[in-house]
Amino acid sequence: MERKWTPAQKSAIDTRDCNVLVSAAAGSGKTAVLVERIISMITDPDKNIDIDRLVVVTFTKAAAAQMKDKIRKALDSMLDENPGDVNLLRQITLLNNAQITTIDSFCLWIIRNHFPEVNLDPGFRIMDEGEKKLIENDVLEDVLEEFYAEADEEFFNLVDAFGMGRDDSGLVSIIDKIYRFSRSNPWIDEWFDECMLVYDDETYDNPAIKELYDSIKNALSDYRDKYNRLVDICSEPAGPAAYTSALQSDLLGINEMINSQDFGELGRRIRIFSFEALSRKKDAGADPDIKEYVKGQRKLFKDYIGRLNDKIFLKDDDGIFEDMQGAGIQIRTLLKVAKVYAKRVSEVKREKGIIDFNDMEHLALSILVKKEDGKLVYTETADKLADRFEEILIDEYQDSNQLQEVILNAVSKTRLLGVNNNIYMVGDVKQSIYKFRLACPELFIEKYDTYGETGDNVRIELQKNFRSRENVLECANDVFSHIMNKNFSGIGYDESVRLNAGFPYPEYSDSNYGDEVNKSTDVILISSENEEEATTREIEADRLAKLIEGIVSSGVNVYDADENVYRPAEYRDIVILTRSVTGWADTFADALMDRGIPAYTDSSTGYFSVREIQVILSMLTIVDNPVQEISLRRQ
Repeated sequence: MERKWTPAQKSAIDTRDCNVLVSAAAGSGKTAVLVERIISMITDPDKNIDIDRLVVVTFTKAAAAQMKDKIRKALDSMLDENPGDVNLLRQITLLNNAQITTIDSFCLWIIRNHFPEVNLDPGFRIMDEGEKKLIENDVLEDVLEEFYAEADEEFFNLVDAFGMGRDDSGLVSIIDKIYRFSRSNPWIDEWFDECMLVYDDETYDNPAIKELYDSIKNALSDYRDKYNRLVDICSEPAGPAAYTSALQSDLLGINEMINSQDFGELGRRIRIFSFEALSRKKDAGADPDIKEYVKGQRKLFKDYIGRLNDKIFLKDDDGIFEDMQGAGIQIRTLLKVAKVYAKRVSEVKREKGIIDFNDMEHLALSILVKKEDGKLVYTETADKLADRFEEILIDEYQDSNQLQEVILNAVSKTRLLGVNNNIYMVGDVKQSIYKFRLACPELFIEKYDTYGETGDNVRIELQKNFRSRENVLECANDVFSHIMNKNFSGIGYDESVRLNAGFPYPEYSDSNYGDEVNKSTDVILISSENEEEATTREIEADRLAKLIEGIVSSGVNVYDADENVYRPAEYRDIVILTRSVTGWADTFADALMDRGIPAYTDSSTGYFSVREIQVILSMLTIVDNPVQEISLRRQ
């Protein structure tokens, strides 16, 4: 049966000859859209594009394997209908060599084909995390010993500032963080040099000052919105109308702070800001809970202003710049140590002929792009690859970083044709959770804000969710509409991005969902942190196993999207979610299997602790000695 696409999905599949950003909400079918786009491109007789002339970058190897499998199944299905189609046979043959992979694997493919261009030993190998950590620890220890031996006063001041009492573990930790952050940038040495220059600018144009200035003004803008809501609450019949005067006074001061022209003026306005006392006039019609809520929200703003005065604006402008001079000396020394460390680690790995995953990206970048006099110069290899690949498709684009952006742009046709026409990005900035791994969601946000409905750069919204029912989505929308805004998360949660039910689940009037089960099975959910936690887990697991057994045996109905019918629930329809797998998953799996309920979990225990392995070992023990009662009991 041919799948029905929404207009937005159809647009995401068919839009050509431009760069495309697809903002795909959770459950919106983005993977299916991506697969269909690829299929439509390689089966279009007018385009004549082979699948190995596409680059499809996914976030994980599992996602890449899944995408290849979906493409293969789609091609096989089409071949069943058209057995003599030569192009379909060709695409199936080329699929194994297609660049449907992670960014690391794509970079490794470039390196293996062009290793002489970066003077890399062809016998290089990829190091594991354990070996990598040992090398980094040894190198950092040697680097710090060298700085200690030089007896540099600035270095000793750095140790005093970032050390942890009797050792320098605090300093080691921050150097390691700087090292890892630097490697997410395309040009590491240049990044270190730019960071060292930050504290040389003793004006309000200093990048650090500007960042702090913007951050404070964004927070004040959020407080202004909150105060406007508080004023509205006070005007309601049960609202504390007597508080309105003080709130409006605060609001006037907030607006004055937001309108400050520079950091100095902002600091002066915050220092002189004062809070008008809340009226003590009795208001019989005011709800006590609403009064406490308004007072509590106002206190949060008071505390924020207090923190600004205590930690940032406790000195005048001259004092702030004087502190910056002292901090600048330590920061430059810190960056100097981190830069030496980064260079030394790179040299050691080069000598040993080993690379890590981040090295793959930097080596691939060196093969594709050079930087001369501050300008990017693309190599002949980059030109050849850009001419070869018809389109670059990037999944989970919100988790890309600056380094990956430069690499993928280097192999796009944009440089050769001078037209933005072959980069296709899919993602959802609301699902960006990997900034701690140095992802750069700002790349997505910048394109989201600048791409339009037509032209060389097109933005397409996939808002409909086909995974959940409307009541679940409305609950999620209610939460996110309150906690997400442009200042806080880089993107607002408005009508253009909210989740909308895309699948109309048919009503089932005869469903007995949960009624009889809940009467016969009394479930208790316990979360204990005391010494009896293991027993508590077993009790909870047993009660949950009884509930699941009751759901299946009593014929509770669930909707089967594949068959488009309601049917009795099966064990495979049920999933148990826990906050942590460790210590819980195995207990739950054992309780389920004790009742004959098939269960699967990603066990965190050792190989020989897994239930299935223990059963096999017990069986072998019984074969060896049938009177082993403990092993026999396990059967």
